[in-house]
Amino acid sequence: MWVRAPPLRFLLHPMTEILSDRAAAVIIKDHKVLMWWRYKDGVEKHTFPGGTKEPNESIEETLKREVLEEMNLKVMNFEKLYSHTHTYHLDELNKDFQRDQYYFLVTEFTGPIKLGDPELSRQSKDNIYRPDWLTAEELKASLKDAYPAELLRLIIEKL
Repeated sequence: MWVRAPPLRFLLHPMTEILSDRAAAVIIKDHKVLMWWRYKDGVEKHTFPGGTKEPNESIEETLKREVLEEMNLKVMNFEKLYSHTHTYHLDELNKDFQRDQYYFLVTEFTGPIKLGDPELSRQSKDNIYRPDWLTAEELKASLKDAYPAELLRLIIEKL
């Protein structure tokens, strides 16, 4: 089975490679945070909108581009909220990959929420993307084991 991994920046260790940085949006409005509700291969989860940094792009430009592409929202006002290095393991390659992830608090945006590409083209009965506004309690229940506790604390503090 052939698996295409995201572009690599440099080799860190024979079994650990560094991936391009990722920007994620923590979009807050009316004491709720906007997330993707995902259903894929029988598993439900919530994820923050965002994606991988492209060459010659700042992480702030990545944030704006990804939110516009994924959700049709133009980010008007944002600030850095949290960052960390995350390790992923791909069983197919028997390798660990590391990526710096940057979370930005988005407090002002324009546009109607609308699913865009590549998520729109991936949508199927077994792979669903739906925008979902979560309260602090819903956020804690949904994400308690999926994201760093400090990130969740900072988000809830802003709600």
